[in-house]
Amino acid sequence: MEKCWYIWFDSKKLGPYSYEDLKKLDFITPDTLVWKEGMVDWLPIREVAELKDLFKDDNEENLDEENLSDSFKASTSDEVAIQMDHVDPPFFLWFLIALLILLFLIFRLT
Repeated sequence: MEKCWYIWFDSKKLGPYSYEDLKKLDFITPDTLVWKEGMVDWLPIREVAELKDLFKDDNEENLDEENLSDSFKASTSDEVAIQMDHVDPPFFLWFLIALLILLFLIFRLT
């Protein structure tokens, strides 16, 4: 297998490694940055299509719709829900609201 992958670890460029070499490295994570010739920039392993199975367990079953439990199956789009309890509005929105209130108070008092 071709040794073409470099990783960025502990502020150092390490490599080159083959796909099999990367599988054996116990210190890399899906967020470890990788690069190979032809790539524009370093990317986390999870975003590189060629390395998507790097952290897949060899004994892991192939998960297809037959293996999924009924609680995870969705036959219609009405059954799919997105939980957004903990999503905070962006900082910019709060900044804009505070700025508008401040401007209102300044012009109202003058």
